[in-house]
Amino acid sequence: MSAVPAVTPLASEHANYTMTKSLFAILLLLLLSIYADDRPSVVPQEARWVKVDRVTDRDTIVLMDRTRVRLHGIDAPERDQPYGRLVG
Repeated sequence: MSAVPAVTPLASEHANYTMTKSLFAILLLLLLSIYADDRPSVVPQEARWVKVDRVTDRDTIVLMDRTRVRLHGIDAPERDQPYGRLVG
């Protein structure tokens, strides 16, 4: 019959430390998400402020207002080109 290893105080402390770090990270992300919708102060008022809805094919994004934007200078392979499936 095999012996069940006992939980050592060191293992318990490590688990508490890991949980504390995880909770701190979640709290930080929640606090930062409050300000995610705010326009940064460095963005000029005449600039159009939009959010990205999704990335469609590595070099094209779709904005929340459904505008498609092709990123200039990004040489990403399309899905049907060589290595296109490897990129994601």
